[in-house]
Amino acid sequence: MIRFREQASGLAGYYEKWHRIWHRLFMIVESHFNRVFSEKYNPFYYLGALTVFTLLVLVVTGIYMFIYYSPSVDTVYESVKYVNDEAFLGSLTRSVHQYASDLMIVLCILHMVRVFVQDKYRKYRWIAWVSGVVMLFATLVEGVIGHIMTWNTRSQFIVTQTAELIAALRVFGDDLPRAFAAESLLSIWIMWILLALHILIPIAFIFLIYIHLSRISRSRFLPPRPLMIATVAFLVIFSLLFPVKMLEKADLFMIPAVEEVDWFYLFMTPFIEDMSPYVVWGGTTVIFFFFVGVPWYRKSLKVDVADLELDKCTGCSACAKDCPYEAIFMRPRTDGLPYKMESKIIESRCAGCGICVGSCDFGGMNLTDLRLLTLESEMDTLLQTKLPDGSAPYLGIFCQNSLTDPKFFDLKKSTLVDEPRLRIISAPCAGLVGPSFVRKALEKGAGGVVVAACRTNDCHYREGNIWLKDRLQGKRVPKLHLKEETRPVVALSFSSVESDAFLQQTKGLIDSWQGKELQPHKRGQYQTVTARQKGVSALVLAGVFSIFLFFYFWGVVDPWKQGPLPLKDTGMLRINYFHLSDVVSCGTENYQEGIEKVREQVNQMTRKDNVSAQGQTQEVSSNLVSAILCPRERVPVQLKVMLNDKSLLDKKFNPSGISNDGLTYVSHNLKIPVGSHRLSINMVDSASPSRQQGIDFVKEIHVKDKQIVFIDFNEKLGKFYIREN
Repeated sequence: MIRFREQASGLAGYYEKWHRIWHRLFMIVESHFNRVFSEKYNPFYYLGALTVFTLLVLVVTGIYMFIYYSPSVDTVYESVKYVNDEAFLGSLTRSVHQYASDLMIVLCILHMVRVFVQDKYRKYRWIAWVSGVVMLFATLVEGVIGHIMTWNTRSQFIVTQTAELIAALRVFGDDLPRAFAAESLLSIWIMWILLALHILIPIAFIFLIYIHLSRISRSRFLPPRPLMIATVAFLVIFSLLFPVKMLEKADLFMIPAVEEVDWFYLFMTPFIEDMSPYVVWGGTTVIFFFFVGVPWYRKSLKVDVADLELDKCTGCSACAKDCPYEAIFMRPRTDGLPYKMESKIIESRCAGCGICVGSCDFGGMNLTDLRLLTLESEMDTLLQTKLPDGSAPYLGIFCQNSLTDPKFFDLKKSTLVDEPRLRIISAPCAGLVGPSFVRKALEKGAGGVVVAACRTNDCHYREGNIWLKDRLQGKRVPKLHLKEETRPVVALSFSSVESDAFLQQTKGLIDSWQGKELQPHKRGQYQTVTARQKGVSALVLAGVFSIFLFFYFWGVVDPWKQGPLPLKDTGMLRINYFHLSDVVSCGTENYQEGIEKVREQVNQMTRKDNVSAQGQTQEVSSNLVSAILCPRERVPVQLKVMLNDKSLLDKKFNPSGISNDGLTYVSHNLKIPVGSHRLSINMVDSASPSRQQGIDFVKEIHVKDKQIVFIDFNEKLGKFYIREN
């Protein structure tokens, strides 16, 4: 019986169609890579491993730069400049470090997109998906911190905007942006903190990668050596052609000009100045949890869980060794049979692939719904009818992820439309086919067996076709022993977009077998479907690489200078200070009533017999009355700013604290034209009628192009001043 996946209808049906289109697009590109580079070196099969390799490149180059790095605000830029200009291969190392970080983001996103379009993120794979999303966001944070650590004008812009974002959370107080108002206010620990974070996040990746691969057996941490060499060569050549620039040193008294934007990490740069911090945080949170929840949006994936028949289990552990998701483990025997161990299935980890069925040569493993007896019964029915010439039909065992288009099948006869000599049954994975299943097919009269499998390195269940290949070739137990068998057993490996080539090759093989032109191999054969037109594939790959290089070049070099530049002939007025405003009036006119309330509270908190007669009649002070009865709330600070008698700002700033009883943090930026101006500032910080005139500040200022004029407030002297350093 030929089985296809259930097709969704309505909106879900459109989604599934879109999903298949993108899946086919990836398969087409991958097939061209296979023709040119061979399946062994197709980079699409190693996107996760390549991501880990770029992380190792970052660690190596980062350690080299760390030797020269001086985490002090006064010397950090000079230490980076020394690496760039003086250290041995310093400029190359720094460029490779930055470009490798950009490549890591590209590879990570490509890996996630490929996993998504291939439907390899649901059910038993949700942990890998969620941990991957966490690592992607952690990588973005790591990259932003790395850009800050060079302490150039771009770093200044990033750190200023980041400080305002963090301050909006109210976790570290409202005063974080003030720390970057001048170098004299910067903590000596700021660069040490950034350096520590820049080191700790990659260390945290060790734990995240462990979680990411925790349900995967025999993970590939690194790609093949030629791909690693090619990756390093690409980074080195790109770094030599386009070395990373130092840019100007950060100057906190000048508006930072972000002339080059690393779009892979700093994609928010053009918008972040004009966006509310709460929109940024809210949007980021929504996007993060949206991606985290992706495994649960679609219709629940039905998994045909493996089922163990314990009385047939010999404890050989072949199923546990072959399981690609560590869903089977061995434990001491529990049924008294003369075997030391038995298999145990972890249902939540089971993929329903049936690889363990092919691993068990004793019939001890089954799938819950798709039983071996059912498949054998189907096989027996299909093989009973001979071909028109009286010869035996061939049996085709098709992986459900290989040939997926119904147009190739004659569903009524369970054959291919163009090849009726091949009777077909389908299985979740080619790895379900074991030696015992092949032997039974031959015993029931099959003229030969043809297994349709996915590409070796692109099995939907990771290792099914690899184990099938090793069993056919006698390299893995259970081994296929054909002995004197004259009928062929062949597995053909191909992708879903190579269906036509598979059909042609299958038809040619059956023709040759029937014509006695091709003799069966003494063991089962595993063949890769070959497709011609390598010249066309080379042209397609040239186009793919051109598109990749264009977007990578645009992302890391920013040739069009799309970053935010300060307006010409523009300066900035930055008002930035703390102030302790006056308390709100509590109206203690009825003093006697206040005394009685205080006395009542004192009596409730103490026993009368423990208080002396003098204490019971002692006068209650006015300070105690106001402390207990009056609110702690302070008056909001009303700030007015005028430039050349033109109003620029009239805003109220609220005190900090749950009860609005703390310091008021005043922070506001105003763009102003260059030239000489008359600046007037008025601050009202009390509700008292006698202080309604507030504190005034009038000053003639001269603003240069891109200059930042900092206005601060001296709390002791009670007056405004212009910060000079």
